[in-house]
Amino acid sequence: MRRVFLAAVILVSAACGPAADTGPAVPVVTDAWATPTREPTMPWAQRVPEGALGSDGYAVIRNPGGVDDKLVSASSPRAARVDIDLIVVSGGAMHLGDVGDGVVIPARGEVVFEPAGHMLALLDTDGAFAIGDEIPVTLTFEHGGDVDAVFEVRQLPWLEGADE
Repeated sequence: MRRVFLAAVILVSAACGPAADTGPAVPVVTDAWATPTREPTMPWAQRVPEGALGSDGYAVIRNPGGVDDKLVSASSPRAARVDIDLIVVSGGAMHLGDVGDGVVIPARGEVVFEPAGHMLALLDTDGAFAIGDEIPVTLTFEHGGDVDAVFEVRQLPWLEGADE
């Protein structure tokens, strides 16, 4: 009888406890922004001419789920191609690092896409991105599927207040 009672207490305790969040969840994208489009010869140009090469996109990507997820691709109707890149500073120089088959977003964690780190390279854009424009981007995750985000075009932080 004592074993049955103890088993019943354990079962009731397990049933009343908090639900374990062990499955995948849809990643959350916040603070999404992009730089104005840039010319090939001036990668951080403030002025944005038509026909410029591209733009960089930054955001904080949070994974509220209980398993790691991976950002595997991105696309935008405003760019012919969106690459997931990593800038690595080595020996005082910046180099393009390899993200392999994507960027892992840890369970209950986040990855910050920021200048001199992870970024989305929006290439061959359909026109200039001016400060204040909103650029739609779809991020595709291994488990979370497609997540639509809007990237606001902002000035690079270290150029804020400079002439446009």
